[in-house]
Amino acid sequence: MAVLRPADRAWLALAAGVAAWDTWGHETLSTAVDRYHHAWPWVTRAVVAYFAAHLLGIIPGKLDPLHALTRLRHSPKESPWLN
Repeated sequence: MAVLRPADRAWLALAAGVAAWDTWGHETLSTAVDRYHHAWPWVTRAVVAYFAAHLLGIIPGKLDPLHALTRLRHSPKESPWLN
C-alpha cells in the first residue's frame, strides 16, 4: 500500500472540507461561485482559469504568484525547483 505524503493528506482534507461544507452549510461553494459569476463574470472565469493553470503546471514558476509564495518559506538552496 502506498504511503500518503503530506500534500496527499492536504488534498484529502480539502476534499473532506468541501464535502462537509456543501452537506451542512447554508450555501454550497458551487452556488457561491455561481453568484460570483453572475456579479463578476470575467473576474470569476479568470480566477478559476488561473487556479486550473496553476494546478496543471501550465504557468512558469517565475510568473506564478502562488509558486512565488513558496519562496517566502524556502531558499533556492533548499528548493531546487525555485531557481
